[in-house]
Amino acid sequence: IEGIDGSGKTTLSTMLCQHLKMFGKLCETVKEPFYEEVKSLLAKMPNMNPIAEAYLFAADRLLMHSTELVKLLKDREKRIIIGDRSYLASLVYQTARGAPLEVVLSLNSYALEPDLVILLDVDPNIAWERLKKKDDRQLRHLEDKEKFQKLRENYLWLARAITFPPIVVIDASPPPEEVLEDSLNVLRRKGII
Repeated sequence: IEGIDGSGKTTLSTMLCQHLKMFGKLCETVKEPFYEEVKSLLAKMPNMNPIAEAYLFAADRLLMHSTELVKLLKDREKRIIIGDRSYLASLVYQTARGAPLEVVLSLNSYALEPDLVILLDVDPNIAWERLKKKDDRQLRHLEDKEKFQKLRENYLWLARAITFPPIVVIDASPPPEEVLEDSLNVLRRKGII
């Protein structure tokens, strides 16, 4: 699941996995960045060099993929893994901060490809208001409100430009229950559930 900060990724990931488990599906969620040390470093250095940041996210992703996901994928036919962000977030965020696209692509060439990406699209003003309600301190570590529009545009460009993994855009401005139902419909149409 992808989208700008405040689009509802974590909420949807949690609700979706809970729903799937209610119907007997094996489901796990993973969230990027995965390791607390990476989260801590990012919080301490909110203005990190964008290329260094791309390396940090790529290292976190590689470690998570090569340890945690490998364990979960042993019985892949039976288990649905919902990722809260993927390498696509690096393509959007780190390039928006100035890292060359070629560098970010190269760093993430090893990344596991999701079978499907649900892109939660929401007006940046709505996302900002959601973040303010959640934790006002978090806003200090995020992009300027004005930059949210550029990030949204980058995500929508990716949805048009990339053919694999397939990216399905869902309006994330309605209440979470509606976004969940829209997401379930996508998973049904794609034959995932």
